[in-house]
Amino acid sequence: MQKFTETCEASENKEMKVAISFGQRLDDAIERARNFLLSRQDEEGFWVEKLESNASITAELIFFMHFMDMVDPVRQKRCVNYLLEMQREDGSWPLFYGGPCDINSTVEAYMAMKIAGISPDHPNMVKARDAIFANGGIRKTRVFT
Repeated sequence: MQKFTETCEASENKEMKVAISFGQRLDDAIERARNFLLSRQDEEGFWVEKLESNASITAELIFFMHFMDMVDPVRQKRCVNYLLEMQREDGSWPLFYGGPCDINSTVEAYMAMKIAGISPDHPNMVKARDAIFANGGIRKTRVFT
């Protein structure tokens, strides 16, 4: 692979020196990224990593288990625990890790926990309901929710 710095010739020109300096940093960053990816590659050539999702996917699993009348109590409990862990301080759930309140994820997580048997009076449910109303309620959700 030809490096960026190999395409520049040394020069007394200040702009050229800046380009070479930037190019060297770019080459170094590309090399570090490449080495990291190769270090994570399986010996058979593929990559396997943990895939995380947002609260909506977990909520939909709870919905699906109930819709199919195939509730796995252990899995449902793990899903509820995950939702409780992912809940933001303000009672909402984000669309992505560290993100702001997402009204759709919040409504879906709230409903999933309710379907799973969590009391509407549970402190986390009260906070979630407050977050839903504070962010416009059901009228602000997408059609998918």
